[in-house]
Amino acid sequence: MNTDRLTARTLVEKELEAFYALALKQKTEDCGFLVRHSDSYYTRTETLQRLASNRSDLQAGKLMPLGFFSKDTNELVFTLNFSAIIWGPFRSCYAGWYCRNDVRHTGLGKEALSLGIDIAFKGLGLHRIEANIIPTNIPSKRLAMSMGFSYEGTSKDYLFIDGNWRDHGHYVLINRQLKDMNVYYEPDLMECCRKLGLLTD
Repeated sequence: MNTDRLTARTLVEKELEAFYALALKQKTEDCGFLVRHSDSYYTRTETLQRLASNRSDLQAGKLMPLGFFSKDTNELVFTLNFSAIIWGPFRSCYAGWYCRNDVRHTGLGKEALSLGIDIAFKGLGLHRIEANIIPTNIPSKRLAMSMGFSYEGTSKDYLFIDGNWRDHGHYVLINRQLKDMNVYYEPDLMECCRKLGLLTD
């Protein structure tokens, strides 16, 4: 699936080189928003393991790992995970995204997240997307609000970042178009990805 400037693909093993390059860029960032990892996390071996885990969770119907690639450079510039997916009458997930530092304030984040929401709501039939955002991450807060997310309160001591447990704002987006469907239907996420052109293997 595409936007004017981006191509979306699932982040599985075949995207190792692009995902590894992005991991190395993340390692050097000091924005106060990212969880810090040991050096081994940023190795090619552990990066491949994370992508293999993505595939396993995708097959299990628990995760939709999306990468958005620049049409100009074919570099990975934005990632979006729909995780902890619960089906049945709940049909909900958590969203977490990352925009590469050098393409922020270009509109690519909004382009990517808009397509991602379409995939979650129209492609998968999810009803609710939740996102927890650290208050100091002003760009992510603005992005969420621009997409229609509503602020629902504070998740206290939500994530351990830079030596402290950090509060996060809790934001929610509801699929108001999801009506008159079999809420007990659980889609095959691998097949959905193939039909949407997000996965070719």
